[in-house]
Amino acid sequence: MEIYPYRATLAPAVVRLWNRALGQEFPLRQRLWRQQTAGDPSFRSDDALVAVEKGQVVGLVLAKLFREEYESCVAYRHMGWISALVVDPDWRCRGIGTALLERAEAYLRRAGVANVRLGGSFCHFLPGVPTTQPAGRAFCEHRGYTFLAEPDHDVIGDLSDFRSPPSVEAALAQAGPSFTIGPTRRGEEAAVLAFLDAEFPGRWWYETRFFFEAGGDPADVVLLREGREVVGFAHVFHPRSAVIGPSVYWAPLLGRHYGGLGPIGIAERLRGRGLGLGLLCRSLEYLRFLGVRRCVIDWTGLVDFYGKAGFTIWKSYWQGVKGF
Repeated sequence: MEIYPYRATLAPAVVRLWNRALGQEFPLRQRLWRQQTAGDPSFRSDDALVAVEKGQVVGLVLAKLFREEYESCVAYRHMGWISALVVDPDWRCRGIGTALLERAEAYLRRAGVANVRLGGSFCHFLPGVPTTQPAGRAFCEHRGYTFLAEPDHDVIGDLSDFRSPPSVEAALAQAGPSFTIGPTRRGEEAAVLAFLDAEFPGRWWYETRFFFEAGGDPADVVLLREGREVVGFAHVFHPRSAVIGPSVYWAPLLGRHYGGLGPIGIAERLRGRGLGLGLLCRSLEYLRFLGVRRCVIDWTGLVDFYGKAGFTIWKSYWQGVKGF
């Protein structure tokens, strides 16, 4: 067996490996693999290693760093992630996963990382270790990783007959006519980013900026406005979106009329008035208008909040970290 850096010509083999190991739960498409690697401004080919036996890719590890220079994201420059660690089912228990993980950790240490997280990187694949993979968690615990007590979740809902509940409509009416909800209009992108930089600096600001720069349709960002001021946002995804959002990474499991939502948030000064739930429900109605039926909201601990719109847990993930 040999271990060497990933190169782009191996993309089809890596996708086949992933799908042999995880495809029933997390079917990976080549477009998504390329988006999250070559399409990530921070990605370098040395970030990934492959294990090869007799010409076959039997293992993969992908370490992630955030290399961009944005004041809003400065805290991420000292973080590192194991974004993927996959071994072919026929080649497990032979030390391949251990060898790949040790080399990836050494790579992150040399980059000055103080701690490494399992999943959840910028341009990630999974938020953490799937709870359906207890052997994967045990493998990581044995190698020094600790896990949070409670998992995070992807939740799923059916929008076929979705309507905002009367309580939501009442809360929006009580807020008054100065509050409106609708898609971002062209020319409003700077206002959206300014809102995010003020209220949700860091990852949400960066990912929305990335979406706009990739040619994403501004209308895929639904806004809560107070007069002309942006005071809330919700990012929606559907089959025509320019970027594969994390809520629709696993769209092959959702059928033709799939969609997703997230992140979503409103200005701190307006919370507790029902406006967040109103923005959620109006955004789901908008997705339904676009033809979406099965909808996923990814990577959340707010199961009760999304339950108010009929969403239930679909997939769950353990959050793991290791200090160097």
